[in-house]
Amino acid sequence: KVLTCVKVFFMNYMSTMFGSSTLAAHLVALTVWRVLILVGEPLSYAAQSFAPQYFKDFQQEEGGAGLADQGFYYIKLILGIGVGLSAVMYVVTRVGYVRLSTLFTQDPLIRESARSVFNQVTLSVCIFPLLLSLEGSLLAIGRVKSLVYAMASNVLFMLCGWYLIHTLDYSLRGVWCMFSGMHSFYALVMLAMIVAVRTRAKKKKL
Repeated sequence: KVLTCVKVFFMNYMSTMFGSSTLAAHLVALTVWRVLILVGEPLSYAAQSFAPQYFKDFQQEEGGAGLADQGFYYIKLILGIGVGLSAVMYVVTRVGYVRLSTLFTQDPLIRESARSVFNQVTLSVCIFPLLLSLEGSLLAIGRVKSLVYAMASNVLFMLCGWYLIHTLDYSLRGVWCMFSGMHSFYALVMLAMIVAVRTRAKKKKL
């Protein structure tokens, strides 16, 4: 939640340097994005609720591996649902983005500007169910420190993106490319961490 608030604050700060119509288009796109990403919240809570009990003996010599296998089964289930919901949200965003944007503005210029970031908003919305399920999975297996490192890398990506945008393409599309790329990068980092934990668990079992 804190990281999401920081990212949205950073996005709003960057958008203040746009003109009035571009700023309005950015706020429309951001509002639609915030409405659509809500679907991923239950996945994070589900992963944190179902899986932790199977990892409590993970460090023990006997019995821990079997319990961990059950935990990873639920992790894979949650991630699978996340992937499925990501596919659903792709369709929902492609179909509903333009219609939703008309709820917040009737100005043709603002609506056209908001459409210019259609692909970037779609990518960010699609990755969010999987991203939240990955966050919940890391918490479920007790890798809080790993999650903090992933968040730190995400902030670093955001700062590097901010620098590149100022250098190369300070536009509404450039800002949203950074925003969607940041979520994709964050998800990939967390996925790599979970795969690493699973690999170590298999070696321990052997």
